[in-house]
Amino acid sequence: MNKRITALLLAGALAVGMVFAGCSNSNESAKNSATGSKSFVKGTESLNPAADDETAQDERVDGSTLSGNTYYDKPFGFTMTLPEGWADGVYIHSNTTSDNDRELVFLEKTSYDSDKSKGVLFTITSSTKDPEANDKVSMGSISSQSLGKIYLKYSEPTKKNSKPKDKKLASNYTKLSKLTDKAIESITVDSNEDYTAPKADNGITLKVAE
Repeated sequence: MNKRITALLLAGALAVGMVFAGCSNSNESAKNSATGSKSFVKGTESLNPAADDETAQDERVDGSTLSGNTYYDKPFGFTMTLPEGWADGVYIHSNTTSDNDRELVFLEKTSYDSDKSKGVLFTITSSTKDPEANDKVSMGSISSQSLGKIYLKYSEPTKKNSKPKDKKLASNYTKLSKLTDKAIESITVDSNEDYTAPKADNGITLKVAE
């Protein structure tokens, strides 16, 4: 009889433990979900080098790499030379939009770490749709080996997702954001990629590697 009572007590204790564990996991999942929903880069793959190792190379699943100050984007087929301070101070997120277009979001680290809705320096978006001829942010089209023919668009951040209110963080953001044009101008398209410059004169024309 005593053995039976003991077995029942153990079973009850086990059941209670499982309920509490389930509640804990549910709460943690809800917390993670809530955090993710605040981020416009939810579910992205980030590419960040080791800050204390100048020779460190980080690689995303898509084959893109960051070695020193040189960022190579494999799907898009281009190389970018990061300005001073960017290799250790910028996150490079690869994201998929609701239209299944691919985005590269460049973020200032300290601002983004403090508030997941801040820190955007600029965004490069791929689309299979040909942009308007007078689209000021058009970067032309690339016949990417992995994505097929894609059209690239450059987008500046909005006030809502750029510079944070905190003065110190805002100073870090402003310092790196001033070098955005230098980063864009450094982009070189692989020579084996078929690049077509934007139709409009006010688009961003990329260089093609020799």
